[in-house]
Amino acid sequence: MDEKELKEKENKKKDLKAFVKDFVDKRLEELDNDKLKEELKEKGITSKRISELFNFVEFIDFHYLAKHWLEIEDLDKDEDIEIDEANEYFNELKGDGKSNYELLSQAYECLTNAERYIFNSYFRLSYLADIYDDIEDVEDALSIINLNIKDKLKSEQPYFSYSKEQIKSILTSEGFNPNKSSLLRTDTELEKIRDDINNEIIDHTKPYTYEDVNNSIKESEGLEYKYLLFCETYLNTGKVTETCKKLGIGRNTAYRWLDLEEVKDYIAKRKQEVIDENRERYNSLYDKCIDVLESSLNGYETKLKAVDIFLKHYDNVTRVANISKED
Repeated sequence: MDEKELKEKENKKKDLKAFVKDFVDKRLEELDNDKLKEELKEKGITSKRISELFNFVEFIDFHYLAKHWLEIEDLDKDEDIEIDEANEYFNELKGDGKSNYELLSQAYECLTNAERYIFNSYFRLSYLADIYDDIEDVEDALSIINLNIKDKLKSEQPYFSYSKEQIKSILTSEGFNPNKSSLLRTDTELEKIRDDINNEIIDHTKPYTYEDVNNSIKESEGLEYKYLLFCETYLNTGKVTETCKKLGIGRNTAYRWLDLEEVKDYIAKRKQEVIDENRERYNSLYDKCIDVLESSLNGYETKLKAVDIFLKHYDNVTRVANISKED
């Protein structure tokens, strides 16, 4: 090997050491186990020392390093140790460990590329084979791997959801004017709308469109979200003018939407639900009042007062019942 090749090899070795050190530094920063941090410090396990001993980063697990540090340091006696020899050292298991390793290796083949990437970044099969008791079969081994990587996999996956600013943009494209709206420009309402829309997303790890969300809402509620928002606001205010102010829409738009069959059906359905809820509430209150009045009638002194209260209450209940029939 000539001088140029030796220099290139030395430079590659330095680059690799620097890469390993940076990798370990990042892992140490993320480590939230204070007890383990103290143990690493006491044993002199630093990113610099690890980078001197290892030429690979497929497995950097601090629990394993702390447990086997004395044996690992012996590797430094051979300055020419190669990557394969270091791997072989970690794969050198005895007894049940070997059986565990074989089952874990088979389970590893069942992982997706994304799962393998996460596993290789934080764990090593020999480590799991060493710390777990007898692994029964491949299914058991797979459950162990998934248990160890699930939190890391979740943290590494993208999470798609709408922000308040995106919600304002969506509302504007749907015909509302959040800047002129007395309702939509408030953070509280925007957060509520954002949560309503985000809750329609089943899998937040995949990209989606507002059309997907809208279709989901239409399937469950019977109309698109903009009409749903309009109807609920209209039912709450009971007036077109007030609804327009709250949502930042024009009166022509409001009347046009009120004329849509799906909007008419939804409003009729919600009105009936309100009537049924009120009727049920009044019936429940009526029954409770009767119970109280019956117990009051047992006392002579309160008899006339109880009768008077009953008659007034009965008149109110009858009036509500008649209104419900007219609706």
